[in-house]
Amino acid sequence: MAGATTNDSDEEADTVTILRATIGGRLAGAQRWSVGFTFGLTSVFPTPDQASALATQLFTDFDTSVWSNVSGGASPYKGYVGTPSTLDQCRVYVKESSSAPAAIVGSSSNAAVAGTLTPAQAPQISLVVTLEDGLAGRSHKGRIYLPFRASVDDPVAGINVGRAQTLATQVANFLSLARTRGTGGVTLTPIVSSLTSTNPITRCSVDTILDTQRRRRDKIVGTRVGTNLIVG
Repeated sequence: MAGATTNDSDEEADTVTILRATIGGRLAGAQRWSVGFTFGLTSVFPTPDQASALATQLFTDFDTSVWSNVSGGASPYKGYVGTPSTLDQCRVYVKESSSAPAAIVGSSSNAAVAGTLTPAQAPQISLVVTLEDGLAGRSHKGRIYLPFRASVDDPVAGINVGRAQTLATQVANFLSLARTRGTGGVTLTPIVSSLTSTNPITRCSVDTILDTQRRRRDKIVGTRVGTNLIVG
């Protein structure tokens, strides 16, 4: 799944009920892209209808905070993804713990929102957003990979610091807004989703250097070379 959240720890929290939200769409009108966010839930377990309502709300919030956001003169993120890419779905999976199978699944009912501008880079190029909970250690950080097909500001330095700061703020605003959402007593707390990171996410950081998602369908395939050790 291109663009999914990754964590720096292979271990995940088993002590809270969690909701995983997968938000994404299509690139070049064909292959899928998605990013994943994890939320800790209150003691109230959502019904399927409530899960779908949360999915619809999270889709709307991601669209207004990131994808189509123009507040403060910001460029909407859909301009970095290009046509005919879209944002078209949010699916949520609710589980008793990170290791349990999904008990409730919900999906959004929103219409697709198309990207804008002509892409300048291949679909596998991504913007790296790091999610942090304020504590030290690799297990307290997660990453999402947002597709980024616009031209970079500098071939060496990547996107400029001001643009990166704006994008970090947009994702942070989305997660801040998610904390205020709820339905039927169900409230959301964004977490990193590792063994020790049930603490709320407190910061979003963006790297000015873009990355490559090699798993996408039209991925760039490298040539791997190596040398065996001399044994004996």
